[in-house]
Amino acid sequence: MKKIIGPALVVLLLGSIFYFRENRNNPDPENYKIPKHKKTMKERYLGPKSNLWEIRAFPNNDIDISAYRKGQKQANILKQDLLNKRDVKSWELVGPTNVGGRISDLQIDKNNENIIWAGTASGGVWKSLDKGQTWNPVFDDVSIMTIGAIALDPNDSDVCYAGTGEASASSFSFYGNGIYKTTDGGLTWEHIGLENSSYISRLRVDPNNSQIVWAAATGKLYSTDENRGIYKSVDGGLTWEKKLYIADNTAANDIVIDPTNSNIIYASMWERLRTLDDRISGGVNSGIWKSVDGGENWVRLTNGFPTGETIGRIGLAISKNNPSTLYSVYADYTNNGSNLGGVYKTTNGGESWQKLNTPSSMDDIYFWFGWYFSKIEVDPKDDNRVFVLGVSYWRSEDGGSSWEEMGGYGFGPHVDHHAMEISPTSTFFVEGNDGGIALSNDYGYTWEEIDFPITQFYGIEVDNNNPNTIMGGAQDNGTWITKDGSLDNWQFILGGDGFRCRINSENSNIIFAESQNGAMYKSVDGGSQFFSIFDDIYGERFDWNTPMEFDPSDNNIIYCGSQYLYRSEDGGSSNYDDFTWERVSPDLTDGTGSIYAIGVSESDGDVIYVGTTRSKVWVTKDGGGSWNEISENLPFRAVSSIAVDKNNPAIAYVTFSGLRWDNELRYVFKTENYGETWSDISSNLPDLPINDIILDNNNNGHIYVSSDIGVYHTINDGEEWSSIGLGLPNAPVHELKLHYGTNTLYAGTYGRSVYKINVNEIVDTDENEPKTSIIVGNYPNPFNNQTTINFELPKKTAVKVKLFNASGREVAIIYNGVTDKETINFDAGNMKLSSGVYIIRVESDLGIKTHKINYIK
Repeated sequence: MKKIIGPALVVLLLGSIFYFRENRNNPDPENYKIPKHKKTMKERYLGPKSNLWEIRAFPNNDIDISAYRKGQKQANILKQDLLNKRDVKSWELVGPTNVGGRISDLQIDKNNENIIWAGTASGGVWKSLDKGQTWNPVFDDVSIMTIGAIALDPNDSDVCYAGTGEASASSFSFYGNGIYKTTDGGLTWEHIGLENSSYISRLRVDPNNSQIVWAAATGKLYSTDENRGIYKSVDGGLTWEKKLYIADNTAANDIVIDPTNSNIIYASMWERLRTLDDRISGGVNSGIWKSVDGGENWVRLTNGFPTGETIGRIGLAISKNNPSTLYSVYADYTNNGSNLGGVYKTTNGGESWQKLNTPSSMDDIYFWFGWYFSKIEVDPKDDNRVFVLGVSYWRSEDGGSSWEEMGGYGFGPHVDHHAMEISPTSTFFVEGNDGGIALSNDYGYTWEEIDFPITQFYGIEVDNNNPNTIMGGAQDNGTWITKDGSLDNWQFILGGDGFRCRINSENSNIIFAESQNGAMYKSVDGGSQFFSIFDDIYGERFDWNTPMEFDPSDNNIIYCGSQYLYRSEDGGSSNYDDFTWERVSPDLTDGTGSIYAIGVSESDGDVIYVGTTRSKVWVTKDGGGSWNEISENLPFRAVSSIAVDKNNPAIAYVTFSGLRWDNELRYVFKTENYGETWSDISSNLPDLPINDIILDNNNNGHIYVSSDIGVYHTINDGEEWSSIGLGLPNAPVHELKLHYGTNTLYAGTYGRSVYKINVNEIVDTDENEPKTSIIVGNYPNPFNNQTTINFELPKKTAVKVKLFNASGREVAIIYNGVTDKETINFDAGNMKLSSGVYIIRVESDLGIKTHKINYIK
């Protein structure tokens, strides 16, 4: 039976983002079975599925962070190679700028509240100079975009620390590589340590001594980790010492410092561990600790504060005016999930705690996934004004005696609240949630929501008939569309989390979109109304990000997959008729995982390739009547995408996710005989998960792939790959679309919205570059602050010498004139550069020459 969804119900769907995250394939939660080999209590309500982690960690249930770092370095090298080419084009932001994304942390400059910093889940660090009205990215030169915590030096507004690795404990939280520091207001950043911390949940700078910095490291998400704990630096982050460690399954979660005596530190610890199927979000090690000697010794605070197996994630807040007053909140962990365990208060520095009265309606503040929140904030001007953050957020004006819900489903800013900063001098505060930034000048009675392009897209689509019509499905924010290509007028059309979406190439009014776990919808009026097309199939393993593909030769036919492949011939119907599906395969997963990639031949619609999250690849040549597994000699990793040659159905390409462990891992393979044999065409691609592949049907041998860092291009069928264009942020790119009419490539990023570039303007090789005898060098190299740069050309000509950082961003022009040779006394110290590798690029009509220099402070 069809279900019609109009605009009002669409809004309700968005408000129910996490409600529908509970596995629709297991609609009766009472039937959820805990694996018998697990004796520890685990949560039934797992919340978001483990898609992003699962396809990268399979089959090891973990990720080798050192392999990821190696891939990052390889990606940077390919970006640097672009600088050897002429007229390299840049990616252009497509938007949306009127849709935001998840905020992980916020800081208001205590010396100037017009200046606000924001850490984002996978879009880097952003900064506002006008009290939150406009925002600019300041972290794009760093090769990792996921932020867990930020901290400003209260004594120097140019100094900011950024802890990488979003610490919300979600499967879609990308891992980090430690802490970065800027001393020039975000112009440059330097990595300062804790590279094995994986996720940083809190950073604090000592208000009385800027050299002392504290960090809460949560460690790995899916395995035990001895890098967890509370760390302290006494030299501004140059070195770190672990000061509090409980166990390898216990994360450090929060830190507060007594503003009048910074030897007094409070820290919350959180026992937690995940697998791909289960979650342990609490235990006896969860609790609050206090040190009165700068972290040398710690005592656990248990008088009045609960202990035991049900104690989950704990948030802390300390009064600025009366630092003996603290508040805490914790998530109570049971096999039903993590919900509000209680809000507690101490007025004697933790010697005793009192549980505050909260209304019963506040019990569901976490909606059973309290591991995602547990944040509490107190007004620095009034310690009776307290905020508790969750799916909704609540405020007390009387020290916790009474509470008022200030935002939730259907009112207030976007749900799922992760960060809040309150002005120390006014009624202004800024709040961060899954939808972006919200500003208030009256403690939350009224709001102004601010968006900037940090949307996490799982999938995108471009209308074949109108390239200005672009749509995408986003984490936390549903499905959006623009029909005129503008940055700021994308329209919300479907709720839940948004995923893959498709537009019928023959009738642009026919649109398909989906929310999590295979909840698929169709619109026949360009997205104004949707009706459900998958009501009658339950109990199957639809992936969190279910694949959906048209037959490219017949847009009446559309496919999707669970463990089975389904086909419908109603993909082109313009009526609100019942939508029928036909199962056209057996279980292609051998009982585990789901179908994740589908490739349909354009020249022979009976030829279909399918890939699964558990490494299996299949092909049918008769429309699903019979299937052959063709996985032999392919990597034992999750299949991420499949592409079929336009003219020859025997030729197909398959890509893989995952990271290498002890053995070498390759990511892109080609068959010319329906999968009987495969050729590795990965060549020089970075060792990073490949997320999508596109064949350029207009140019034989031209292929585009996207990865967790960057988009790459080959013109010789994979013999050599190069990075495409400058200016694409280092966020993962989940899906690519190539609009053949305009030769425009679109990239849907997970954290920085959508970008595009005209592939006609991509410079593929430097074969046509003029051969030149330009000489460039420097001495000393490496150098400290100063070095002498020399360059020489065959004759006098106009010359520019530019300086680029390792990410390919132009830092400065250090020479511009007419000469045949020159000596430049270069002073990196005066330019306030961070340590690292930089590229000198000499440009002239006679050619281009690059040279690496290594600056060590």
